[in-house]
Amino acid sequence: MPRARWSAFGAHRRARVITFPELHLADRLGELPYRLFSKSQAGISTWTVTAAQRARVQIVWPRSYQWVHAAGFTSSIKRSFEQIGVSRMGTVPQLHRGVVSVQCAVNGRAHVLAIDYSDRPDFINRDALEESSLYVKLQYCERGYDDSRIIAGGYPVAQLGYYRYYRAFRDQHGRRPTIDVLGRFGLEFQRELRTKAVGVLSSASDIRYVGAGPRVRYSRFLREAASARLGLDLPGNGPFTYRVAEFLGLGTCLVAPRYSTALYARLEPGVHYVPIADDLSDLLSVCRYYLAHEEERATIARAGRDFFDRYLHSDHLAAYYLRALLDRVDYEDSGIQLPEGASLDKNDALGVLDRDARHG
Repeated sequence: MPRARWSAFGAHRRARVITFPELHLADRLGELPYRLFSKSQAGISTWTVTAAQRARVQIVWPRSYQWVHAAGFTSSIKRSFEQIGVSRMGTVPQLHRGVVSVQCAVNGRAHVLAIDYSDRPDFINRDALEESSLYVKLQYCERGYDDSRIIAGGYPVAQLGYYRYYRAFRDQHGRRPTIDVLGRFGLEFQRELRTKAVGVLSSASDIRYVGAGPRVRYSRFLREAASARLGLDLPGNGPFTYRVAEFLGLGTCLVAPRYSTALYARLEPGVHYVPIADDLSDLLSVCRYYLAHEEERATIARAGRDFFDRYLHSDHLAAYYLRALLDRVDYEDSGIQLPEGASLDKNDALGVLDRDARHG
């Protein structure tokens, strides 16, 4: 590994420069106590799954995936299904691009739950939709779709390990922020936009920015996020990135261009996150404003943290998918036809989403 140089306060401030291998080792050692922790469960029961509902359904989660990296970001949802007590691992054919197909039995009859992780909001895998009772779209287009089986799926964190760290880091580091703005980005996608953001923030001598330099371990990234006053999210291959849920859950005030995609509960600009211009023309002025106005920043950070605790924790995602699947099957069995263009999460009669959840 090259002996890259890294500074805890970004490229333009080097109070103490250490080598990257030393930092990597320190991070590994710092992770050891948290490896004893199990996944932190949601402290709020937004979606109650009753014993009677659990008895109606069994889920077989696939052992392998059509795209191997899907195992990472779906692992927390898989674990939450297991904790509900309705899921086991098994061999499930994964035939559809951009989709995890999950076999389900509801009331003794076979169904398929499709989880579409494609980064294209306009993409629906029609073959997967054809065989599915419920089609969960993570990058859900705000204008919706032409099939009532397609619902907004929320958005997960990058990996199950997040749930070992986030509560402790939120408590330990959130009260003592040491970073003004955190913005770590890969350059595989949106290179020009992301490079521009790093350059703008690195050149601001009055802002303690972290993000320039080599990639760091996931645990260090989460520590940094919990220690940051502002966390910058920029679009990657799709509008949503893992930073949405990760920053919100850590209690970091999220700064991002307005999202063109929707979660299953409304994420409101100016309430749950700070919106900026798509071309980043106001990035510095917005950051400086919220760094100078601590109370306003803290209010948005708290609202974002509460949003995660109510809606984006993987326990909520799994319970929401399960409730939506049961409601969909009940409607299919009843013979009632939804109006053309209606979807599960927009129909009051289904009871999957209460009015508070839809409107935040």
